[in-house]
Amino acid sequence: MILVEDVLGSSGERRFDGRERDYLEIEWYNTRKKIDRRTSRSGADVGIRMGEALFSRGWHQGDVVYADEKTVLIVDIIPCPCIALKPAADACGLISLGYEIGNRHAPLFYGDSPEELLLPFEEPLMRLLEKRSAAVLVREARLLPEKRLSAARAEGGHGPEHHH
Repeated sequence: MILVEDVLGSSGERRFDGRERDYLEIEWYNTRKKIDRRTSRSGADVGIRMGEALFSRGWHQGDVVYADEKTVLIVDIIPCPCIALKPAADACGLISLGYEIGNRHAPLFYGDSPEELLLPFEEPLMRLLEKRSAAVLVREARLLPEKRLSAARAEGGHGPEHHH
């Protein structure tokens, strides 16, 4: 078993060139899971034990978490169905969207452009946002921790068990 406890670098660094690449697929909501056990794409058994410093940062796309002379193990955050939305530029529309998304404690991420926002797909939220904004669609995307606007579910805030 490969034990992973820290980030060794980024997959783009030249020092990892020439090695076979294996990937550790992680869902966006598990990028801060302290203890986990997974299987890499090539079938390697991987144990994860995060320390506090890594927990506060979380895994990022392309993190190298293991390396030997032949192989590097790289974090790959799995794309998932997302609500992609381009909010109206008027203040009332933005406030209304902010209220609805915040009221549900939904995690919110920057999209591929400065005008796009992403949320994990939920049918009731999608229907509500369609009523409030003309530019809403569903697409596959990676919800990356470094593009997160809100931290309610990832850092111990209100989650699904929260009630008003």
